[in-house]
Amino acid sequence: MTMKWEVLGERKFIESINTVIGLINEVTKDAVGRSALLVEANSKTSFGPAHKKGSRKIVQDRPQVVSGNLMRSIGVRSLSQTGEYSFEARVGPSMIYARRIELGFKGHVWGSMVRAHSRNTQNGVVYVGSYQRKGYNVNQSAYPYMRPGVKKSLPEMERIFISAWTRAIR
Repeated sequence: MTMKWEVLGERKFIESINTVIGLINEVTKDAVGRSALLVEANSKTSFGPAHKKGSRKIVQDRPQVVSGNLMRSIGVRSLSQTGEYSFEARVGPSMIYARRIELGFKGHVWGSMVRAHSRNTQNGVVYVGSYQRKGYNVNQSAYPYMRPGVKKSLPEMERIFISAWTRAIR
């Protein structure tokens, strides 16, 4: 005895599945972008109160605002599709010293030769001769701001993705 199976509406079924996959892909990209903005915002709130340069820190467990440059430099750097169904957002600061603040630094900074140059000052142009800058040891504590920003964002990120995917499949 031979059995034959026929799926009625197979083409429409496959088209509808592909439509849902496309919708899920779109809302996933949107959710990644919204999550990246959330991490940016929460990382910026990880900073302590402001203090003047050279004055004592008010809190010891997080970075404090001196000029505000580091905090303002935190942003979403890119949002891209990395695979057929995967996306990546890069969030972080652009200041050159950002890594040292986040992770701390312990080590030796080597001296260097400073070349002769001129500087414009209030009193006119000043010429500076070449000199050897001495090295020094550094023991800078870590003052994380990105890590706490990500940690604070995780519960809301979960809600963002669940909400997006739920909307896509309904």
